[in-house]
Amino acid sequence: MQHKHLAYLAVGVLVLSLAASFSLNKSEMGPATESAAILPGFAAAQDRLSELRVAGKEDKSTTLKQEQGRWLVAERGYPASLSKLRTLVDFLATAKIVEEKTALRENYEKLGVAAPAEGGSGTLVTALAGDKTLGRLVVGRQASATRGQFARLPDEAPSYLLDKELELGADPASWLDTALLDLPEAEVQRVEQGGSYVLTRERGASAWQLSPLPAGKQLGDSYLLAGTAGALAGLELVDVQRAPSAEFDQADKRSVRFYAYDGRVVELELAKRGEHALLRLSARFDEAQAKTHAPGGKLDEAAAKAAKAQVEEWAKRTEGWIFTLYATRGESLARPLSELVQDIPPPAKKP
Repeated sequence: MQHKHLAYLAVGVLVLSLAASFSLNKSEMGPATESAAILPGFAAAQDRLSELRVAGKEDKSTTLKQEQGRWLVAERGYPASLSKLRTLVDFLATAKIVEEKTALRENYEKLGVAAPAEGGSGTLVTALAGDKTLGRLVVGRQASATRGQFARLPDEAPSYLLDKELELGADPASWLDTALLDLPEAEVQRVEQGGSYVLTRERGASAWQLSPLPAGKQLGDSYLLAGTAGALAGLELVDVQRAPSAEFDQADKRSVRFYAYDGRVVELELAKRGEHALLRLSARFDEAQAKTHAPGGKLDEAAAKAAKAQVEEWAKRTEGWIFTLYATRGESLARPLSELVQDIPPPAKKP
């Protein structure tokens, strides 16, 4: 019986010894990193953020700077997308480590965490408050087997799987506030395409009228007419450059003018450039237009004030800029007369 107790005691000592050894080995590996923030000090300091630098491969880089209460894409001098900016800041402030991954430099590129300065495909984000660095992170690929993103602190060897995902680009155009203006088709009364044609629709009418209508032609598909009149709905840019632009000034251009019932007027100049279109636009308020088409023939002062404020905001946003659009949007803004009409079918033959 005594031998049995001694055996149990020996097994117990062995188990305790192994547990102690395991515990010691864990502590020697360093503190556990799971569930820790990848940038632990950033969340508390983010209110002081004044600049974000995003550097990618092929020498692409973007600097986002706060100037006079506005965030700008420094490479363009144009307002940045606040939604994309908030998404990036939230990622830096809240992303937590799920698990540690490779610390071997030769394996970094498998996760996309090799820094761009080292020829890698990772994207280096640097957050600054004035001259002080708040945090730096190399953002790699999104994980394929599970939700998350690979990342690495640029001055440390280990890489990590984080619990959040982020779509991140370093091209300045990808950080621009792309919204230009929004003038839905239902609010448009008239479209003038240079000296080529005029589209009109009186308030309450359902169909668009086209003039002049060439001999032997009739109105084409209604969706093309409506698409032309509604081409300013949700208008977005692809890129932007400051005016004047020799490329734009020397190009063949089309002029288009959109009139809203409430007096808002948007004037466009469009030029084609490869797979894109170049656009210069201006906005103004036309009181005579607003009075002519006011419901009941009486101008609503509150509505006129709102319309004036809208065009002032549009003018402030667009003055001094040449915008790049997708070619398809440019085509819908300056659709030629030939696309809005069709041949009158010949009369049916008598039996």
